[in-house]
Amino acid sequence: MPFDLHFLREHGLAVVQVAGPVTMLEIMGVGTTLFQSPHWRPGTKVLLDYRDASDITDGTYRAARTLAQQDQSFGELLAGTRVAVVAPSDVVFGIVRMWEALSEGGPWEARVFRDYEPALAWLEISAEQVPEPSWRQRQG
Repeated sequence: MPFDLHFLREHGLAVVQVAGPVTMLEIMGVGTTLFQSPHWRPGTKVLLDYRDASDITDGTYRAARTLAQQDQSFGELLAGTRVAVVAPSDVVFGIVRMWEALSEGGPWEARVFRDYEPALAWLEISAEQVPEPSWRQRQG
């Protein structure tokens, strides 16, 4: 699973961009990397961009619950955080939607979007603030 992680501190934003098939274990690893980074601050806005993700190969209710439990374990580190997930694929959207429902009541607010622009608007950021994924830069 190729992924890019960017901390844009001047915008109070972290961006995770994912491509190809991905497993829940990989997603959990990215979350741990993100929330344990020395650049992480509570209240950071998070954009999880799954537009180039083709599948979550082990996306089950149990896996979504485990991910939500992991996120809950970060507790106050996530206080005030807004997480917008962009997932246009039906499969990825459905699995991430399960995670969203299981995450309710946590110290953060999460929403899943099929389209990129509404996710950016919800986070109150513009497309110009978000770097292109490295795999798109190599293609261009």
